[in-house]
Amino acid sequence: MERMAGTNFRNIAGIVVTISIFATGLSVVLLREMKSYRISGDRIDAHQWNDFITHSPQGCLYAIYEYISIIRPDWEAIIVEQNEEWKAVMPFCINRKGGYQSIPQPMLTQHWGIFMVPEANLPLRKSLSNAEAYISEIVPHFDDIDLFTQNFSPQFTYPLPFHWQEYELSVRYTYHLKLNQSESELFAQISAPLRRQIKKAQNRDYSISNCEDTRDLEHLFKLNQQKGHQIVSNQGNQFEKIRAIGAFLTRSGKGIIQCVKDEQGTVLAVSVFAFFQGKALYLMGAYHPDHSNSGAGSWLMWEGIKESLSRNCEIFDFEVQ
Repeated sequence: MERMAGTNFRNIAGIVVTISIFATGLSVVLLREMKSYRISGDRIDAHQWNDFITHSPQGCLYAIYEYISIIRPDWEAIIVEQNEEWKAVMPFCINRKGGYQSIPQPMLTQHWGIFMVPEANLPLRKSLSNAEAYISEIVPHFDDIDLFTQNFSPQFTYPLPFHWQEYELSVRYTYHLKLNQSESELFAQISAPLRRQIKKAQNRDYSISNCEDTRDLEHLFKLNQQKGHQIVSNQGNQFEKIRAIGAFLTRSGKGIIQCVKDEQGTVLAVSVFAFFQGKALYLMGAYHPDHSNSGAGSWLMWEGIKESLSRNCEIFDFEVQ
């Protein structure tokens, strides 16, 4: 989602106090006015934040407190509250240069956007009304931003309030594999050329193992850079952030780093897989530029899918960063 500089906003009125009287008695429920506020990430309680993200329908690994703090230590958030309960949150970071302010989609994140409280049991009309109220609380906080660019979760399904506020909307695609079949059934659905690549790597004297850190991945990134293949640049200390992400994933059990080596010990391919709330994610990876036909990368991807099955994941997301 993008909003170009100069877009005008309409002022949004707060949600009024409502009194509901139930027919069964004189019980009165007071719905306090909804409020929103901006807060720096280092002032947010990490446990409360992660609990909200974990239960949100839009929740994702990229929005976990530790992950955000690695990507952008200067991150902030908008919190929407009602009756002292969080209803929606939105993490963001601001780039400033020469008086120009922009909110970008950070590197190494597939999406951020707005994360809402689960309301699956509500009627659709009420759920959409709530979503509109939450978004209407958040949007005015960005009135002074010159450029707003954010990728929202595929589970964020009500962008109309942004359209009404004259944001420019565009559709992005990701690639999900449903893991509702057996290993053999999934393998049979892989294209014949990829199956041959996987079997070729399996039949050679290659070994596959888990890595403790991302040093081998960095090595492959640098080899590809030398060959003119820019996979990841070190702009903004990206390698340092990748190291920290790898350490967080392995330490927390939320991910694994796997590599394939040949009989001489040469690293042929490295992949990083993450797991969050029943969803597996191919986070990043690289292969040796001189061994692109080894089949090692395809074998690693298949091993990542098998690991996802063993963890009872429902979805495998192929969107590499």
